[in-house]
Amino acid sequence: MFGAYLTAVRELPRPPRLFLIFTAVNVFSWQCIAGPAMVLFARALNMPPAWVGLLLSFLPISMLLVVFTVPLVEWLGPRRLLLWTWLARNVLALSVFLIPWAISRWGEAGGWQVLLFATLAFSLIRAVGVGAWYPWLHEIVPRPLLGSYLSIEAAMSQLIIIALALAMALILGLGQGLSRFFLLSAAGIGAGFWSVQLIGKIPGGERIAVTDFRLSGRSPSLRQALADQEYRRFFVLAMLGTGSVMWLNAASVMYLRDML
Repeated sequence: MFGAYLTAVRELPRPPRLFLIFTAVNVFSWQCIAGPAMVLFARALNMPPAWVGLLLSFLPISMLLVVFTVPLVEWLGPRRLLLWTWLARNVLALSVFLIPWAISRWGEAGGWQVLLFATLAFSLIRAVGVGAWYPWLHEIVPRPLLGSYLSIEAAMSQLIIIALALAMALILGLGQGLSRFFLLSAAGIGAGFWSVQLIGKIPGGERIAVTDFRLSGRSPSLRQALADQEYRRFFVLAMLGTGSVMWLNAASVMYLRDML
């Protein structure tokens, strides 16, 4: 099975393989910064459960911005938009290291507010940039290989998430202080800056003039997409499924944190 997976990876041209590496680094970065450990980080700061719920809502709610970023993708091009937003989100995520200073100055509430700000800023900037992800992906992955690529990406992402969850458990079990959470944040932000460097190595992603969209008749239209009944059905089911999984992940982490 693993041999078949490697064979499928080798069959991909070089640009999609580079995008796979970029995706792998981003999965690692995202899990370290805004993954399940963030809940434990918040509870280690004695953040109230209601605030933790607010913290967890930032990432999914901010993704609503994606539908409004299409003009930015057309204006700047996927490469430039992704480069700027990925750089900005990691710079803003560095604010998490101000938590000890905020606690010493304003008490625990100061630490809560800094974590809320760092997570909200990371989520909002990520939402603006992620709209460039799939246009670029569809540009460099040949259509006959798109299904194979997405399957490889999904399997790879799950393996990274599982391995990283085990590694996080070992790291978080080292002690009781906040330094272990800062270690995870540093790893995630460092990987995020590496992903910015990888953007420059992936071909394509250049700006396409608006006139080109008009001539080809490929101008994106949210109204056209929502007019498709099958797509609407898929969209609703995907939304419910994703929301359920996110709720289960967050609730299980909070439950285990409070009960163990």
